[in-house]
Formats: sequence, C-alpha cells, structure tokens
Amino acid sequence: MPSNQKTTSNKRQREQDQKERAAERVARRNERKERAAARLTSGQVGPQIAEFASPDDVFPRDPAASTTPSAIATRSRPGPSATTRRIYVGNLPYTMDANSIASLFAQHGSVADVHIVLDPVGRRPRGFAFVTMGSPAEAQAAITELDGRDVDGRTLRVNQAEARESDPSRGHSDRPR
Repeated sequence: MPSNQKTTSNKRQREQDQKERAAERVARRNERKERAAARLTSGQVGPQIAEFASPDDVFPRDPAASTTPSAIATRSRPGPSATTRRIYVGNLPYTMDANSIASLFAQHGSVADVHIVLDPVGRRPRGFAFVTMGSPAEAQAAITELDGRDVDGRTLRVNQAEARESDPSRGHSDRPR
C-alpha cells in the first residue's frame, strides 16, 4: 500500500505544479498587456498582445460605403498617424549604439526611447532601429532633417514607424507559401 500512496502524492504534486505554471503564464501575459497599454498611451506603435479585434474595429464600416466583396477588397490600410512619436531609422551603420543614435536625434528634440533591432541568432544589430521622440512635432522635425543624411558613409532612411502586421508565423503574409 505505501507505493500506492506515493504515486497519488506524486500525481497531486504534478497537478499542483501544472496549476502554478499556468498561474505564472497568466501573470506574465497580464504584465505584457499592461506594458503594451502603457506604450499605446505614450504614443508608441506596436502589436497588441492577445487582443483579438474584429475587422470592424480595425476598419470601421462606413454606412455610405458599399459592402460588396469588390468594394471591401479595394479598401486600403490607414497610413501612419501624424500624431505618432515613433520613428523608423534604417540603413544605420552597424557601429552605432543606442547612445549615439539618441545623441543624433536629440538635436531635434527630446528622445524618449531607442530600440536597436538585433539578429535573434547572432545578437548583432540588423542595421535599423526605432526611436521614440518626446512629441509628434519633434518626431516630424527629426524625420525632415535626418532622412537622407549621410552617417559614416551610409545614407539614413528615416520615416514614421508603421504598425507591425500580426502574422503568427513571423513570415511575410504577402508571399506565397
């Protein structure tokens, strides 16, 4: 009989461990949602975490517009808002770090955040970054002044950051598979 009690307590322990891990996952998910909400209220553009919006929330229907399939297919995605503070910076020299990028953009206003995108395998810079400015006006001024500027032999590409497409496969949704 003692072996039977041992397996029962092991089973209870495993079940308890599973419940604890599930609770930890829920807590981490809630923390990510809170951080995403804070980024959204501060004007940063990024994907929503575990939020499933209906197409009507993303593209509100215009009662005057036709809802035929051909009319729906011709609707375009809204462009970046003029009130965004987040900027895409492309064609960066690989030697630039967050401080040097921040000092470059600080000439045109206050810099709230610099995020350099790294290669997931080698953890090296991929040559582009996202900069969050203090206000939309400062962001627009930085775009106007820095787009096309030569930095260490590379011509910068600076424009408003666009919202990321939500593709669960992390691939490109416009390419055939």
